[in-house]
Amino acid sequence: MSDRRQGWRITSARALALAIAALLVPAAMARPPHRKALADYIGSGMARKLNDCRVCHVAPEPGADDPEDRPHNAFGRRLKAVRGELKRAGKPSGIVARVQAVGGEDSDGDGVSNLLELVTGHFPGEASDRPGESELARGRALVAALERPRGDYPWNPFERVSRPAVPVVRAASGAIHNPIDAFVAAELVARGLSPRPEADRPTLLRRLTLDLTGLPPTPDELHAFLEDDSPGAYEKVVDRLLASPRYGERWGRHWMDVWRYSDWAGWGQQVRDSQPHIWHWRDWIVESLNRDLPYDRMVVAMLAADEDSPGDLGALRATGYLARNYKLLSREKWMQDVVDHTGQAFLGVTIGCSRCHDHMYDPLLQKEYYQVRAIFEPHNVRMDLVPSVLDTKKDGIPRAFDAQPGAVTRLFTRGDDRYPTGDPLPPGVPEALGGSLKVEAVALPLTAVAPHRRKDVIRAEIAAMLDALGKADDAYHDESERPSPDPESLERTRAEYVVAQFRLVARYAVERAEELVDEGKKGSKEWTEAARSAVAA
Repeated sequence: MSDRRQGWRITSARALALAIAALLVPAAMARPPHRKALADYIGSGMARKLNDCRVCHVAPEPGADDPEDRPHNAFGRRLKAVRGELKRAGKPSGIVARVQAVGGEDSDGDGVSNLLELVTGHFPGEASDRPGESELARGRALVAALERPRGDYPWNPFERVSRPAVPVVRAASGAIHNPIDAFVAAELVARGLSPRPEADRPTLLRRLTLDLTGLPPTPDELHAFLEDDSPGAYEKVVDRLLASPRYGERWGRHWMDVWRYSDWAGWGQQVRDSQPHIWHWRDWIVESLNRDLPYDRMVVAMLAADEDSPGDLGALRATGYLARNYKLLSREKWMQDVVDHTGQAFLGVTIGCSRCHDHMYDPLLQKEYYQVRAIFEPHNVRMDLVPSVLDTKKDGIPRAFDAQPGAVTRLFTRGDDRYPTGDPLPPGVPEALGGSLKVEAVALPLTAVAPHRRKDVIRAEIAAMLDALGKADDAYHDESERPSPDPESLERTRAEYVVAQFRLVARYAVERAEELVDEGKKGSKEWTEAARSAVAA
């Protein structure tokens, strides 16, 4: 599986996007997401005192009103300046990155470094707020403990994932067959633990088979594995299981939970949630896993196959992800589900909190929530015919399409759709997840806009009309050849035969007229004749 693409990086190289200007709002306490960013970096022992605007802004005069735009102190000015420096260098520029960049400096000139003041619970921008000697001694130990892990893998959910260095571990710490084994062995050594003995071959096969297919091995599979003494016996079993249809069925269930697969629900024959025939999306998920479709291609197909592969019915099944969110009784709830669950399923963040206000903990603004929504605002769902089935009650492909390309999105005050405010918002991506999105027009084939013009649909319709004509012809001749034909039955069957003829002629005429329109010949003599034939028939 080493050659498989393991994922589509939706999150970009930017660090936690917490600007100091946003950190220090004009209020007595710092906003929760920014306090959390500092607390995550400094640790749970961060002083409550630091949950204050004075970390980066000057203190208001006693008795004076708190200004909306309080000026920065020396530390705040330095953080603001270093943000631009880091951005220009293409480096993470969030608050943690900036604190690390200026941690060793002394912004307020009191002889104590910025980081040392922070860990001891003092303001690094106020020279009068200097830690005492006992605090400094304790603080130096805290700074050392804080900086010690910097050489380790610095995982951050809003930074680009990088490949960590594989630790070098003595073989005595356990059998090392691959980099994952090396990481496990390193942790065992660090904790003074010994590895468990390797599983015996029956146990190994059972674990592997259950993991990849959800089923235990058969007796024949067990005996075949036990009798295979070749060096690649294990790898052969892995390849066999990955090639099994059971693999996609086993792991498809997991992804269907993540992507919220469900059949339709409603009242009587009324569809209120999801869509009929949504099982086409289910089958697409299983098939995609079994044919090793890269994850990034799966994401693109689910969110935009109607634009990326508009003529591919197989790929269009993937937009069942969007069709599944359908809500008959509330377009607003429908759109909320699309945005919320897209964030959870593909981005790993609860973006839905920002529908009503800026996110309390993650660097996501309310405005950014509605810019994400603007990406999906134009779409709707419809049921396309499948080849040879002309009745969508029997079968069909539930799929997404852009029904209103000009639809606009506005921010809703406190998330209430009764109170839209401001100018229309363009589609966008939160800064913490990349911050840029280029919207371009997509040229769609005619059949994406007019699915009844698909060749397979036309062939199926004409075939059905020919079949109806043949049956009507047989019925008319059977009735007319009776020794004593019933006049009413004879007239009825003759009328049905004539109607079937006219329907077929009209269908051919309509098709010819539409072909001439496609060729730019609308209004020509040939088109006029075809149109008249269609109307006359």
